[in-house]
Amino acid sequence: MNNEKKNKNKTKNNAYSTMILGFFLCFFMVGVYIVTNNISKSYALPVDIDAYDINKITTSTKMIAKNKQTGEVEYIPYNDQYDSNTYDPYFYTPGEGFFTIGEKFTGTVPVDEQSGLTYDFDMFCLEAVKGVPKTGVSYERNESSDSLIDEGIVYIINEAYKNIELKNNELTLSMEDYYNAQIAIWLYQELSKEQSEQFKQETCLATDTACEDRNITMQQLANTWNTISANHSAGAASTIWNYIVNAKNAKVSTAENAIKVTSGDIELKLTEDNNYYETGLIEVEVTTAVNTQFNGFNFVLNDQETAATVVDENGETITDYSTLANRKFKIRVPASSVKEGTTTTITGDFSGRFVKSSYLAYKVPNDNNYQVALLAASTTSTQTVPLKLEITVPDTGVDYSQYIYIIGAMVLVIGLTVIYVNTKAKEI
Repeated sequence: MNNEKKNKNKTKNNAYSTMILGFFLCFFMVGVYIVTNNISKSYALPVDIDAYDINKITTSTKMIAKNKQTGEVEYIPYNDQYDSNTYDPYFYTPGEGFFTIGEKFTGTVPVDEQSGLTYDFDMFCLEAVKGVPKTGVSYERNESSDSLIDEGIVYIINEAYKNIELKNNELTLSMEDYYNAQIAIWLYQELSKEQSEQFKQETCLATDTACEDRNITMQQLANTWNTISANHSAGAASTIWNYIVNAKNAKVSTAENAIKVTSGDIELKLTEDNNYYETGLIEVEVTTAVNTQFNGFNFVLNDQETAATVVDENGETITDYSTLANRKFKIRVPASSVKEGTTTTITGDFSGRFVKSSYLAYKVPNDNNYQVALLAASTTSTQTVPLKLEITVPDTGVDYSQYIYIIGAMVLVIGLTVIYVNTKAKEI
C-alpha cells in the first residue's frame, strides 16, 4: 500500500473506519481467517441485567489484532495509543508485532451501583456506515432510536447469544459468531429497505471523504450479499443467509402466545376401583409469539372441598404445574370427598408466564457519527388463559342393581317381621 493510500486511510472517521470491517469481510468470506467455536452451553441473560434498568453504558471497544509471529488473535484496547490515526488498519503497525483486522464493540454495563459490579458484553450495532467509538465513551438510553429495532434484528441477536453464557462477569462471543451476527444485522437492515434504496450509492464531492466512506461501505455490503446469495450452502455464508431469512420471517410473524387444550375427555368418571373420579388424559399445548419464551406454567384448581389433584399417565401426583405444557395429565378427585347425591363443579385456571425478548437503543449524546448500540431487555407477562375446566361430578348415589338389592333386602326383612309377628300372635 503506498503512502497516498495510507494518508487517505488516516483521514477517515477517527472513531472507526468502516473499511476495516469491509477488509475483514473480504478475508472472512473466502476463509482466510478461521475461528472455531467450542462453546455448547445454552445462554440466558442474567436475571439482574435488563436494559429497562440501565441508563448508561461505557464502551470498552477492542481492536482485533493477529500476532505476526504466532498467528494468534489478540484483543487490544481501542484507545488513543492504538486508533485509526496511529496505525495502518490494512497491514500492520510499524514497530508492533501484530496486524489489525477490525474492531469488536463491547460495553461495560453497571449491574449494581452500590457495589460497583459491572458486566462486559459483546454488543451489536446498527447503521454500518457510522463509526464504532473507542474505549471509554459514554452511551445513553435513546428511546427515539428504538424504532430502528424490529423483530428480525431481535431474532439475530438472540440466536447469536443462545450458545454462550456469562463467565467471570463477561459475555463474549467467538470472532466468527460475532461477525456472522453483526454482518447479518447490517445486511438485514439494507434488505429491509425498498429495493431502490438497498446499498444505495451517493454522489460525493471530491472533498467529502465521509460520503466516499459510506459509498465504499455500501459497496462492500452489496458485494458481501451477492457472494452469500450465490453460495450459501455451508460455512459463514450459510449462517448469515439463515440469519437473514429467519429474521425476515420473524418480522412478519403473526404468532401469538396461547395455551389451549388439544385433546382429552374432561368428564369425571368413577375409576374401576371406585376410589377416584378422574378425567381422561388431557393435553395442553403452549405456543409462543416470535422472540418469546414460555418460562412457567400454573394451574390453579378450586379444590378446597374436593381435594382435587393432578396426576400423570401413570397416576403419579404432579406437584410442579410448570411441567404441564405439552404433557398429558388427569384431574383426579377422591370419591370419598364427594357427597352422595350432590353435584360438584370443579373449575381451574391455566396461567402462562411468557418472557418477551427485546433490545433497547443507546447513543452517544449529541453525536450522530457513532452507531446505535443495543442492549437486551425483557418483558414478563403472566396471563390467565380463558380456560376453565367446569366438570360436573355424577350423582354418587347407589346404582339400579343396588336399588334392587336394597328392595329385596327390605322385602326379606318385612317378610321375616310378618312371620315373627304372626308366630307371637298364635302363642298369645
